[in-house]
Amino acid sequence: MTSEIPSILHHLSIGTGNLESACRFYDAVMGTIGARRIMEFPFAVAYGKRFPEFWVAQPLDGSEASVGSGTHVCFIAPSRE
Repeated sequence: MTSEIPSILHHLSIGTGNLESACRFYDAVMGTIGARRIMEFPFAVAYGKRFPEFWVAQPLDGSEASVGSGTHVCFIAPSRE
């Protein structure tokens, strides 16, 4: 039996210009699907069921949040190679 990871995504991050407002929204949304806040930083909050899968954060480059700003997708792989 293999211990295959059931997902291809490690985590997903989205940028926001108003972290407090975004977190109020995602606190409600994530609660409906059984997820919760897993990690919190002054600039970002991570949600998930067991590990941080979905992040909402201020753009890392310090710019204003815009379409695609702060967004990245990370895939789960058995190793960096």
